[in-house]
Amino acid sequence: MSAMLDCFTVLHKGGAVLWRKEMCKLQGEPINDLIKTVLLEERSGETSYKKDAYQFKWALVNEFDLVFVMVYTSAVSLLLVDELLNSLKSSFVKLFKERITALPKPTSKFEFEKEFQRILHKHEQDVQAYRNRGQKQFVDTALAADIMNPTQKKELAAKKAKAKDDEEEEEGEEEEDEDE
Repeated sequence: MSAMLDCFTVLHKGGAVLWRKEMCKLQGEPINDLIKTVLLEERSGETSYKKDAYQFKWALVNEFDLVFVMVYTSAVSLLLVDELLNSLKSSFVKLFKERITALPKPTSKFEFEKEFQRILHKHEQDVQAYRNRGQKQFVDTALAADIMNPTQKKELAAKKAKAKDDEEEEEGEEEEDEDE
């Protein structure tokens, strides 16, 4: 996943770059292009933008005048991109809230590398779990629930409850084995 994310930048609306991580060399100045063509025009409601080879996703924290920008190649579709962006944004604000509120226009750099890597690693695990989740069975879909008669619904609920009880019983036996 980290190979798919080209750059993550935290900007102050006043122009200061608070933190930036480039995973690969960007062609041209895509962040500046985003600022000039989208952010300065204050296109309300927009949170993504595509220009040339890049796709941009950003989030604003108006309380602190911060902009969090992710840049990735347009040819790549990042899974769970909103979740990653929100995790990075929340963590940065939580870690540096006092320093951000203390300065009207933050000018110092912020050490975010370790937390960035931790979040990125967790995101990679979440994406892998998402990919491995498998396809739903028909009986688990909303359509199946709509077309089942009441008797079928009761039978399905009983099967699911039995499967859950069996699973819990197996886990309990495993714990007893470990205790011995």
